[in-house]
Amino acid sequence: TCYEAAERTGRERGDLVAALRGRLGCGAVARGRGNLPAARRIAEAVRAEARDLGLPQVQALACADLAAACSELGRPVEALQADYEMFRLHPDPDHRMRTLGNVGLDLLQLGWYDAARTAFTIVLRSDTAVTVRLNARLELMALESAVGDPTAFERHHRVAETARDQMPPSMQVDFLFKTALGRRRLGQGAAAKAALAEAHALAVAHSLHAWSFRIEGALRELDAAGDRGAPEPPAT
Repeated sequence: TCYEAAERTGRERGDLVAALRGRLGCGAVARGRGNLPAARRIAEAVRAEARDLGLPQVQALACADLAAACSELGRPVEALQADYEMFRLHPDPDHRMRTLGNVGLDLLQLGWYDAARTAFTIVLRSDTAVTVRLNARLELMALESAVGDPTAFERHHRVAETARDQMPPSMQVDFLFKTALGRRRLGQGAAAKAALAEAHALAVAHSLHAWSFRIEGALRELDAAGDRGAPEPPAT
């Protein structure tokens, strides 16, 4: 109701930036309710109107919402296109690096590992916020374990381990989860289980419930794998 009021008031007063941001808020509510097709339609409509009005920053925000909806809809190519459009449009360097990290995630999901590595490396070498660069480091950890490069995985893991005190709790859990994933892929089952146990304790301590459920699932999967060994690296 508040977002609808913001859109209506913005249009009545000729403040189209406020109106379009109110509309994007309605799309975010739709996405939160699970109505992904509606969220996608709203984001596409706002992107088109912002483009016609010459409002690149609002267009960039619409692209971010469109990427989120497409990703949840299982449309990774469209998510990649929207994230890359936001990367090109947004004037703020920090926002651009955060978005480039999202571009890397989209590429990773599509199995385009070399391109994803390039995106994460650009973020890592930038002067953006420490947490953004750390997140890129964690994604590089996961990428290198996925392609079966233990040397690169260990290099990124070692640097990330020294920076754990700079990570918020959710990022520490993510680091431990990706550590476990890498250890399992490299055939180190006991180390993977230890990392998951530590991640679960941290998630419970900070009431990170979604992470708790995910880690519990990973522990069950690890136990069920038994002697089957590490999964095969994916094809690029």
